[in-house]
Amino acid sequence: MLTRAEKIQFLFEISIKIGTSLDLKDMLKTCLSTLLRKLNCSAGAVFMKNNNEPIEFGYKQLFSIPRNINGIEAYTVFKKIVHKIDNESSFLEFENNLPLMHKIAPETFLHILELPNFGLLTLVKNGEYLEEDIILFLKPITKKIASSCFVCLQNQQIQEDILEKERLQAKLMESMQQLEKSNENIVQIVVAASGIRDPYTAAHQRRVSEIACEIARKMKLSEKQIHGIRLAGLVHDIGKISIPAEILSRSGKLIPLEYEYVKHHVKVSYDILKPIDFELPIAEIVYQHHEKIDGSGYPRKLKGDNILIEAKILTVADVVEAIMSHRPYRASLGLQIALDEIRKNRGILYDAAVVDACLEVAKEQVLDFFRNINFPNNLQK
Repeated sequence: MLTRAEKIQFLFEISIKIGTSLDLKDMLKTCLSTLLRKLNCSAGAVFMKNNNEPIEFGYKQLFSIPRNINGIEAYTVFKKIVHKIDNESSFLEFENNLPLMHKIAPETFLHILELPNFGLLTLVKNGEYLEEDIILFLKPITKKIASSCFVCLQNQQIQEDILEKERLQAKLMESMQQLEKSNENIVQIVVAASGIRDPYTAAHQRRVSEIACEIARKMKLSEKQIHGIRLAGLVHDIGKISIPAEILSRSGKLIPLEYEYVKHHVKVSYDILKPIDFELPIAEIVYQHHEKIDGSGYPRKLKGDNILIEAKILTVADVVEAIMSHRPYRASLGLQIALDEIRKNRGILYDAAVVDACLEVAKEQVLDFFRNINFPNNLQK
């Protein structure tokens, strides 16, 4: 029999043990070890109600110390007792008559205690059975253990949910990366195919992409946005495959009807790119790259904030590259003329922040085609 002081000390120790871990088996091992030591029991086990099991045995073993009791597996001993009781009355009656003591061998007693709403606690004691006052004393302890078991199970479920979420996120990221890689391959194929028909446009797109990316970096856009701008730049004129070669390469000014035909290339580009599932709106960026912030651009005459920042960057890069490079119908006008154009129309046709960034990129001569240029002292924003 435990003294009052021993019971208080017992309750204090078991309460601490119960709170040591949120892992179910660790917690049960700690609690069961303490119970066996304090009650001088030789073995014990914890069983959880398991609705997935046949009704004749509605529990599954979670943990036992030791694995064997007098050479007989603890689980098997307990199951035999439940079956025996079930044969004599009913399973429900068995649950309603807990705690229960059963002699399993000479001088060896198995005690079955309820863990409320959770399962059962079994304790094996040699030489004598646990007295009634001890069984009553254990009642609040079994309630605490049961409550802690529920907390541990909830924590386990939360951890499993977190791991599953992380697994799904990793899988989604992998799929997105594969999709993005596939989309980049599509872009490269499209660029290569268009380059065979129109080498000038392919080279122009590559240089516009490089300029636009440097402007975006200067403006401190995210890597994701810069990547999108790179792809958009590489295909922004892909719709020109619909334009007859004799119009694209003609020297001299186009007649109005021909110019309207050329302007239609942005819609063709959009229609080609729209079905491809890019991470960023590449098709829309390309669709807007001839819009001007004052609404004078085409094809939809968008204004100001209605134009994507990526498209505004592409617009400036496109203008600068087109003016400074040789065209099929005229020689290069030079970088200085290109920069004068965007400076003159800063805040009118072209976004001011984008123009400022482009001027800085040009002055720093980051790109090969910006080098060996003599910049005047008045080349300011």
